[in-house]
Amino acid sequence: MAHAENEVSINRPANDVYAFLADGLNNKLWRPGVKNVALASGEAGNKGAVYSQTMAGPGGRTIAGDYEITAAEPGKRLDFQVIAAPPAQQDPSP
Repeated sequence: MAHAENEVSINRPANDVYAFLADGLNNKLWRPGVKNVALASGEAGNKGAVYSQTMAGPGGRTIAGDYEITAAEPGKRLDFQVIAAPPAQQDPSP
């Protein structure tokens, strides 16, 4: 399974940064590859929320990048898992 982590220092209160990142509708503001995003189900920024994303792919085509928030601890932790991706990126196990 793919895994990624990143750490950045931002001179803002942790709860403000968390709230901005947790709301997937903000993805287009900080992720240039995101073309469209919508809240598909659940409550924005909370565990169980599902976001439908269309992202820029190779050769000018678009790819799905839908994801679900799997852990939400305001100001501390935000985990997600991709639930729709190009076939080469999906987990091949049944």
